[in-house]
Amino acid sequence: MLKIGLCDDSILFLQQVTDMIDKWEQTLYRVTVSAFCDADSLIQAHKESPFDIIFLDVTMPLLNGIDAAKEIRQFDTMVK
Repeated sequence: MLKIGLCDDSILFLQQVTDMIDKWEQTLYRVTVSAFCDADSLIQAHKESPFDIIFLDVTMPLLNGIDAAKEIRQFDTMVK
């Protein structure tokens, strides 16, 4: 099973990407998608149960995607 984490401050975008992945999953792989509206929540979830792939929005309030990626890399160098 492939675990994907999505992080974007747009709920509409998160839903659209989740829908696209769900359609992809039906033909290729078993996938679980977890969506987050802020980077802090994503980071905490990743520490508890790591994702295989993370998609980050670059521009978000508080902690942006670039800084979130740097923080994640401090404890996980394998996630894509």
